[in-house]
Amino acid sequence: MDRGEKITWLKFLLMKYCKLCLQPDSRPNTVFTEKGICPACSYFDALKQVDWQERFEMLEDVDVEEVLNRLEVLSELKRR
Repeated sequence: MDRGEKITWLKFLLMKYCKLCLQPDSRPNTVFTEKGICPACSYFDALKQVDWQERFEMLEDVDVEEVLNRLEVLSELKRR
């Protein structure tokens, strides 16, 4: 085995994998939890805590006309 192959093998051995989905830590800025869970799995788990019915009700309460009016005002300000 030449030096390049040894380095590749060493990198493989030192790589961490998520305990849930086996995603490697080779993605830049990936930080696993202390339990060895990747950010994607952590986020997925956090979504289980969301009260989706409450979120839906909040969305129903949004005044679409008011939002559109505000967007129009912002658009006009940008053109100036």
